[in-house]
Amino acid sequence: MNFKEIVFVVGLICAPLVAVGQGLPDYVSSTVNDFADLLPPAAEAELDQTLTDLRAQSGVELVVVTIASIADYPDAPRTFETFATALFNKWGVGDATRNDGILVLVVRNDREMRIELGAGYPRAYDDIAGSVIRDVFLPSFRADDYETGISKGVAATIERIAKPHSIGALPALEDKDGGIQNWLSRNWIIVAFAGLFGAKRFRSQISDTWVRTRRCPKCGKRSLSRRRHIRRDATIELEGLLDLTTSCNNCDYRYEKPVTLHKSKGRSGGRFGGGRSSGGGSSGRW
Repeated sequence: MNFKEIVFVVGLICAPLVAVGQGLPDYVSSTVNDFADLLPPAAEAELDQTLTDLRAQSGVELVVVTIASIADYPDAPRTFETFATALFNKWGVGDATRNDGILVLVVRNDREMRIELGAGYPRAYDDIAGSVIRDVFLPSFRADDYETGISKGVAATIERIAKPHSIGALPALEDKDGGIQNWLSRNWIIVAFAGLFGAKRFRSQISDTWVRTRRCPKCGKRSLSRRRHIRRDATIELEGLLDLTTSCNNCDYRYEKPVTLHKSKGRSGGRFGGGRSSGGGSSGRW
């Protein structure tokens, strides 16, 4: 084999590897993908638990992604917003029916970030995403304190976007014609539906609250609590596994029960539910 033939063969072998490297990144976790190494291990583990709990309690998939620069992915969309939307849709963040996923993208060298929202969020949530970025994320990022900014920013994203939307709450209830009471009186059907939807979505929290009202089988006190730990997320191919632990805060009573999680109804290819984004959300620079 002469030199030109060797170069040709090597090129055929390497070409697919180059193409993969130039495309959008693949995820390694459905919670935290810290490709830019902005988080210490302890902070990443805590954030992972927070997002795992959010998914177990509300069904909302929120994923945090950090990268150095979008220039590292030359074959990906070139504008920041289209890059975030394409990444969201490639991974399929969120439930395929509700489209309520959230992607928090932080790009260190470009000094830019975005909260990308699933297609199920009303446009009014774009403004809330913008305020969370301005008020919570960016002040810490400007001081190069990414750990604090991501931790507090994700917490605010959960409290102001993920949780309200998951129970059917509207971004803003007050209006110019009489405030919240008039709005409620005119939209009682929406309020009732949100209540029913919330009861269904948060049936696990309701069940946990009911457990706290029961007496401990060992000491007789009303000091029971329940904790859920997902050992394996459900995918389209495999059922998930969850440990349901009931314990007493007054004595050593403890009861563990394994629970099988139904297979995901989303598309194949990972632990996300197959959701999509239509470009909603907000961006910020520091």
